[in-house]
Parts: sequence; structure tokens; C-alpha cells
Amino acid sequence: MNNFRRYVAKDLEKNILPPFLTPQMNMMEIFEVGSTSWGINTDESGDDLDLMGIHLNNIDELIGITKRKDTITYRTRAEGVRSQVGDIDFVSHSLHKFLNLCLKGNPNVLAFFYTSSDNFWYSLKTRRFNTSLFSDFNTEWLYSKKVAKHTMAYARNQLDSLIKYGGYGGSKVKRPELVERYGFDTKYAGHIARLVFAVEAYMKEGRFYIPLKEHERETVKNIRKGRVHLQTFVVQYKEHLDYLNDYMNYHWDAPKEPNTLEVNKWIKQIYLERFKYDVSWA
Repeated sequence: MNNFRRYVAKDLEKNILPPFLTPQMNMMEIFEVGSTSWGINTDESGDDLDLMGIHLNNIDELIGITKRKDTITYRTRAEGVRSQVGDIDFVSHSLHKFLNLCLKGNPNVLAFFYTSSDNFWYSLKTRRFNTSLFSDFNTEWLYSKKVAKHTMAYARNQLDSLIKYGGYGGSKVKRPELVERYGFDTKYAGHIARLVFAVEAYMKEGRFYIPLKEHERETVKNIRKGRVHLQTFVVQYKEHLDYLNDYMNYHWDAPKEPNTLEVNKWIKQIYLERFKYDVSWA
């Protein structure tokens, strides 16, 4: 446990923000994402600390002329410099942007609704009920084939990049030490497998598992440790994605699109309640 994790764990119940954030940022939630949260980190490839946040815009940003802050970022290292073990990589989306990404089917932001409670670092409570502002959000509003399609397309694109760039997994994703040792970027490949397992659970059980189920975690860890050859991996997960695509088209009874009407009603209610009961924030 690094110092930052200890800091947040110690002060989480007091609703104290991490040291690089300020109350003016109006944070709603901060939660851990990345390998550790999914239970797929290994000793061989150390991981940085990936955090995602959700923040509220103030009234000037919503209905005034002040530019809306849709994204807040913080990195231990300069932008473009590769993170090292123990570094912090933080990004926060405004509630508007977060929900729009959810409606588009972005698997990285959808993880918020299914991640383990151990992965939450900060949660803003309502003044009236002392509960998370998301306590009455219904994930069935997002449940749709659109989400599954996007996640599968994301995984397939990453798989294609792994082949196109000779095992590197993309022009901007370079872990030469893994390619030299195993012949391809095994950490990148592990994330592809993670996405495939996640979308299969989403279609068949209506949710992501974060962390993954035990046997899935072991499968991903074996990939990351180089115990699977690149060609075997590519064939196996291409076939798996083809199977899931057929399952979605012919066997899965789910709405084609998320329920944007209900999501829109919910976000309006959140802001109306916020203005009404916390005038100082506006």
C-alpha cells in the first residue's frame, strides 16, 4: 500500500479529498480503475495507480458563460512521459461527459457501476440522506446492445493493433521490455482478454465483474506472464469475439439502445436538488 492509498483509506470516511484536488472541483466520486481494480496485476509488470473521478459543474459553467470543465487530469509525471510503478494517473469527467460516455458504451467509465466497494476512494454524500448521489441511478437504463457492441469493437480494434504493430499494441503503447522478453506486449494483450471476459458477463449476467472471476483473473495473469504465444492468443480471442458477436445478434434479448430519457431526467434532478439544498455550491 503506497502513501497515497494510505492517505485516502485513512480519510475516506471524513470525506477528505486527495491532496492534489480542491473542494472547488466539486468531486462526486473517485474510484480506482486499471489492472489492480480488475485483479489482474502481476509482480512481473508493476502498475501505476489509475484513478477516475466524476465531478459536478457549478452553475456558472452550466448556465453562465464560464467554460465548462469537462475533464480534470493529474499525473505524477509530465504528459507523454511513461508512468512508473507507484505513479498516480488521475482523470475526472464532468457528470455530463461521464454519462454521455456511458450512453455510448465506453467500458472504462461503465466500470464505475460494477467495481468493488474496495476500489472507491471518495464519495460525496447528499446532505439530506447521507448517501451517494448515484444511489438511485438505475443501471438498467444503460443496459443495451449498444454498450456490448462498443466494448467488443474496442477489444477487436486493440487486437488488430497488436498484430499491426508487431506485438506492440499500438503506435503510442510501447513496452519494449515485454516485447523483448515475450515477443509481444503481454500487458496490452491482458487488457484485451479482460474486455472480452467483461462483455461476456455483461451479456449473459447483466454486469461486469470487477475484479474478474478467479479463473478469468488467472487466465489474464498467465497472458501477462508470457505463458501464451502471440499467435495462439490472437486466434483464441478472435474466435471468442466472433462467438460473442453471434450471441449478441441471435441469442441475446436486450434493448438496442440505452434509455437516454431516464438518464436525462436523473441528471436534471441531481442538479436541481444540488442547487436547492446547497446554495453555497452554486
